[in-house]
Amino acid sequence: MHKKIYYTPGLISLIGIPLLLVYYGNKQLSELKKTVFEVNWYNKSYWDTTNKIQSYISYNVPNRRILELEITGKIDEDEIKLKFGELYIKEIIAKIDTVHAVNFHLGNECKYSTLVRILDMCNIHEVDFFAPSNNGVLMYYEYPPRENPKKNIEVMPL
Repeated sequence: MHKKIYYTPGLISLIGIPLLLVYYGNKQLSELKKTVFEVNWYNKSYWDTTNKIQSYISYNVPNRRILELEITGKIDEDEIKLKFGELYIKEIIAKIDTVHAVNFHLGNECKYSTLVRILDMCNIHEVDFFAPSNNGVLMYYEYPPRENPKKNIEVMPL
């Protein structure tokens, strides 16, 4: 009859390592920056029916000199176009340029990650105005609406 031999360091590591992984894993996950970027994409049929019901609801993209960048799905070419577009967007935002805009046309071979990267550019560079265009995304700068000074007067109760 064989007597069972227990290897103590092995038992300790069998129990201890998973506990350490759970502890440090939770610590690392809690430090991660988790964000969500809401995107409401334009649906022509929805807005057509909404405009018939409520004709006062409409939004038009202002006329701009638009830089057209065709994203085809070829990784090297697209990377260059995306970086150039990003620099152009930075310049538009920095100069408060209300004349120029950037339009990224997304081709049929484009990856979803490219669209996410374009929308992420809007978030990183704080582009407040971007709109879906024909097969792509149009980004531009627009002055924020002026506040009505009469509207900000607070009335205090007596």
